Amino acid sequence: MKLIIISLSICLIPCAVLAVEPEIVPTFENLGISWAPIKGGANETARVQYRSQGGGSWREAQDLWFDNRGGNYIKEYRGSIVNLSPGHTYEVKLTLSPSGETTTSLATTWSDSFGEGTVVRPGRNIISTESETCTVILSSSGSAGKYYVYDGEGNHTIDSKRLASRSICIADNVHHLIIRGWKIIGALDHGIHLGNKTYDIVIEDNEITQWGREHDGETFAQNVDYRFAIGTYYNNRGGRYIVQYNTIHHPITDSNAWDQPVSSTHPAGAQGIGWPDSTGNNVIRYNDIHGDAKHMFNDAIGDEQNFSAQGFPGKNSDIYGNKISYAWDDAIEAEGGGENVRIWNNYISDAYVGIAGVVIDQGPIYVWRNVFGRSRAWAKESASDDYGRGNVFKLGKKGSFGGARMYIYHNTLLQEAPVAPNIHTLGFNRFINNTNDGVYEVVAYNNISHTSYYTSSKPAGSHFRDKTNSCTNEVDYNLYSGVIENNCADNAHESDGGIKGVPKYDPAGRFDPATNQFSQALAVNSPGYDDGKVLPNFNDGYKGVGPDMGAVEHGSNGFKFGNGAKSRSQEVLR
Repeated sequence: MKLIIISLSICLIPCAVLAVEPEIVPTFENLGISWAPIKGGANETARVQYRSQGGGSWREAQDLWFDNRGGNYIKEYRGSIVNLSPGHTYEVKLTLSPSGETTTSLATTWSDSFGEGTVVRPGRNIISTESETCTVILSSSGSAGKYYVYDGEGNHTIDSKRLASRSICIADNVHHLIIRGWKIIGALDHGIHLGNKTYDIVIEDNEITQWGREHDGETFAQNVDYRFAIGTYYNNRGGRYIVQYNTIHHPITDSNAWDQPVSSTHPAGAQGIGWPDSTGNNVIRYNDIHGDAKHMFNDAIGDEQNFSAQGFPGKNSDIYGNKISYAWDDAIEAEGGGENVRIWNNYISDAYVGIAGVVIDQGPIYVWRNVFGRSRAWAKESASDDYGRGNVFKLGKKGSFGGARMYIYHNTLLQEAPVAPNIHTLGFNRFINNTNDGVYEVVAYNNISHTSYYTSSKPAGSHFRDKTNSCTNEVDYNLYSGVIENNCADNAHESDGGIKGVPKYDPAGRFDPATNQFSQALAVNSPGYDDGKVLPNFNDGYKGVGPDMGAVEHGSNGFKFGNGAKSRSQEVLR
């Protein structure tokens, strides 16, 4: 008789459920995680632990956020492990509680070294002599570990002479390319233009200036908007862009302020860095982006596609270590998708909005240890009391877009003293402010929200303002001076660990523009000193009985910003 063996998937004893593997996407210092386990759901917490490959103690990261909105949104856990070391392999363990479903994975952060193949050094200045689309076209690709390098050696110029639309054009589909060490000047539209479906592009150590369309200086004629020092406005669909250590300054003209309307009151003018519809996994770090009162950006970092699942900068992306100033609208416009986007250790000043998140559609987005200086909304030049002030965070849902989680941790809002006879301090006057359909799913802890004068009814400014959705947010353990508008009746904000007061700093002073250094920690006798909430993976290295509120822990060296800050910052908190 022929023996026939039939395998049936029937368990006579309880079967072990195979864990679903997460997607883990690295950058230099972070890991983005998305996970849809079999037993996942609103009643299950996804715990995150990590350690170096090969053993050692497990460290706790923040629990993943579960997207329970339904409809077109995927029901899954998303989140990040932050403050890691570049070029390092980690074990990542995810555990559901109470069900116990567990999975362990390996993930390696990016190395700071890319590896070079062909290196082209023209060894001369390149100058446009007639009207053309691109002064230089780059169409060659390298490969992983053997990047094609176009090197200006730090002393050569590409000058488009206001003749070419773009100084450097990266052709469609180019990949593994490094553009390094050029002074790029005089493009009518874009300094470096990113072609469609380009990827693995590194743009580093360049100076870009005097790009963009000119207006008449009187009516701010249209057709000057969305010209980028680095980026593109239309149909990009590229990704893994690394923009680092560049100086981007003084576009050719000014944007209109909010009191200088064109067809609307919204500013229109040059942008610093931006791309639409990116596949994501981009890093913008240690750049110096600035102008002056006559050379203001629309947005310094940002693009359109605000109401989309992609948006800018793209999922699993980082913006950190940048020094950003002089934007009539947003210093950083991180809007649209916001899936595992991390923004930290940036210095922002002379802008109407510090960081815009209208909308955060996918989430979560993490914003921590940023420093905010002066704010300005109006072009009036008579006195700083007439400049107007803006929002550190401009947030909101719009229609069917938005409502995903945003974490706001350990940020510092400064208030620089005015020059007499002005009497109002120069910083932002609203910390978290709603627009459109209001603020949802914000968690804000351990910030210094020292707001400026707003109105006679709110002379200390506004700490948190929402229209109708206050109870969907968690705002607590902050040192704040402003009012809370439309507070949640069932779970009042700042009711557990919030402190109403004004910070005292040690050392005294403010951001040092000569060194790009910020080391202003709370003094030991200040409210907020040792009063913060413990946040795994975000303030592990705190000193004393508890973490300090604000960006700098007392006893640490603080951190530097801009293209001179090529070493990792805030080591004490890693």
